[in-house]
Amino acid sequence: MKRIILSITALLVALSSLTSCDDWLAVDPKTQIGSDDNFQSEQGFKDALTGIYVLMTGEPVYGRQLTFGMVDVLGNQYSSFTANDRNYYQLSVFNYESDTAETAIDDVWTSQYNAIANVNNLIENIDIADPLMFENENYNIIRGEAYGLRAFLHFDLLRLFATAPSSGGTGAMGIPYVNTFGLTVTPSSTVGEVLNMIQDDLDVAVAALAEDPVIPGKTTTTSDNYLRDRSYKFNYYAAKALQARVALYANDKSTALARAREVIESNAFPFVPASQVVVGVPASANRVFTPELIFTLNVTNLGTLSASWLIDGSLEQLGKTPDEYRTVYEVQDDATAADYRFRVLTSLVNTERYAVKLDQPEGIPTAYANRMPVLRVSEMYYIAAECLKDNDPGQAIGYLNAVRTARGILDNLSPALSAEQIQEEIFKEYEKEFLLEGQLFYYYKRVNAMSMRFSGTVAGDAVYVLPRPDNEIEFGN
Repeated sequence: MKRIILSITALLVALSSLTSCDDWLAVDPKTQIGSDDNFQSEQGFKDALTGIYVLMTGEPVYGRQLTFGMVDVLGNQYSSFTANDRNYYQLSVFNYESDTAETAIDDVWTSQYNAIANVNNLIENIDIADPLMFENENYNIIRGEAYGLRAFLHFDLLRLFATAPSSGGTGAMGIPYVNTFGLTVTPSSTVGEVLNMIQDDLDVAVAALAEDPVIPGKTTTTSDNYLRDRSYKFNYYAAKALQARVALYANDKSTALARAREVIESNAFPFVPASQVVVGVPASANRVFTPELIFTLNVTNLGTLSASWLIDGSLEQLGKTPDEYRTVYEVQDDATAADYRFRVLTSLVNTERYAVKLDQPEGIPTAYANRMPVLRVSEMYYIAAECLKDNDPGQAIGYLNAVRTARGILDNLSPALSAEQIQEEIFKEYEKEFLLEGQLFYYYKRVNAMSMRFSGTVAGDAVYVLPRPDNEIEFGN
C-alpha cells in the first residue's frame, strides 16, 4: 500500500510579516511547527490559525494553482497554448510526466500536506487546551475552523489524486488522510474511507461552530473583534457548503440537497446587487460578488498575479479567444450581452478579450480587494438543481433561473427542460460562474465526462487522476 512519510516543514516566510507570530516562526524546520509554548494562550492559537490561512494563499495552492492556474488549465478554461509556453503547455495537453507538470503537481501535494500538518498541530493542542483560556466562543470557533480546514484540504487532494466515485467507485485507492501531527507514516485509505473521514471532521466543525456570528441572529463578539469578517475564515456555512459539495461528489444527493438548502435558505449570502456590478467607473465594480462569498482568502498580491498571468501575459497568457468567450457566455452581440459575467468580468482590449474578475485596478474599493473566491453561494443553487433534476425538474429549473437572473439574464429557462437538458445547463453555469476559480475540472471529473469543451482529448482517469510524487515523498524535502 502506498504511504506518505510526514516530516514537517516550517511555516512559509510569508508569515514573517505577521509580527504577532514571531514566536510561531521560531521552529526547527525538520521536526516541528512551533513549540508547545505557542499554545499556552488564546493568542497563540489565533496566530497558528492565521498562519494556516496564509499558507493557503501561496501560489502552489489557492493563490494560483488550485484556483486560476493549474486546475483551470486542466479544466480547459484556457486555450491557445504553444509548445514554447514554459509553464502550462504540458499541463494543457495532460503530459503529467513532463518536468514542468511534475513540478507543479508535486508542489500542490507538498504544500497541501504542509498546511494539513499545521492544522493537525493546532487540533492536537486545542483538543487538550483549557476552554476557560479563551474568550466567549473563541475556543469552539477556532477548533471548528481547524477541523473544517482539515476536511477541506484533504477533499481537494482527493479530487486531484484519486479516481472519482463515478469512475472507480468508493473502494479505489484514495489518499493518506493525515489526522495526527508528527513524524508518522500514514497509509492511503480508500476513496470511501476518505470521504467518511472528511464528513466526520465536518460534523465536528459544524457542532463547534454552532455559535458562529456568521449565522443570522448570532451576536457573539470578542473584545478585539476577532470574529469579524467571517467569510475570510472557514465558518459555519463553509462547513455546510463543503458537506453539500462532498455529498454530491459521493452521489449522496439527499444529503447534498439538504446541506445546500441550509446555506441557501439562511439568506446569509444574498446575490450581489446590480448596483455594485454594473457601474459607471469600472474600477469600482464588485467583480467577485462579495456578498455571495461563503469562504474567501485574502491574497495580498492578487493584483500582480492577475496582471502577470491573465491580463498582460508577461508570465504566460491564460485566456480564451473572443469567439470562445462568446460561445461560453452564449453571446450573439457583445454590445447587447446581458450576462454580467461577460459584460463586467471580461474586457475587450483591441481584438483580445481578457478575464478581469481578479484584476485589482487602482481605486478598487477595499471591501472588494484581494479576495480569492473559494466557496460561493451560487454553487449551492447548482447542487440543489442537480439533486432535483430527475424528481422535481421544475424546482431544479427555478434554482438555475435564480442565479441566471442575478447575473442579468432575464430570459428564464424553459420549464419543459428534460433532466438531461437541465444537466447541460448546470454544466454551462459551472463554466461561466467559476472561471478563474478552479471548479470546472472537478465538475468534469465528478460526472466522469469523456470530453471537455474546446478539447480534442478523450478524458478519463488518465486525465482526471494526477500522479503522486514519485517517492510518495518525505514532504518538505
